[in-house]
Amino acid sequence: MYANNSQRIGAGQVAVPTHLFKVVYDATTKRSWVHWQENGPDAEVGLPIEYEAFTAKVALRLLSKQ
Repeated sequence: MYANNSQRIGAGQVAVPTHLFKVVYDATTKRSWVHWQENGPDAEVGLPIEYEAFTAKVALRLLSKQ
């Protein structure tokens, strides 16, 4: 995810994401969750968050409603 004021690096001024995420969907249980992490040298791995909390946080829905 990128903030409006994301850091830019290199000659091409490539934007650096502020956060990284991975959406996980278990087709057997029809449950989904997201691993959400700050993108930085001191970032620590945290517990996954619920998919609905992720969509509320970033206004992005990647899975269709079941």
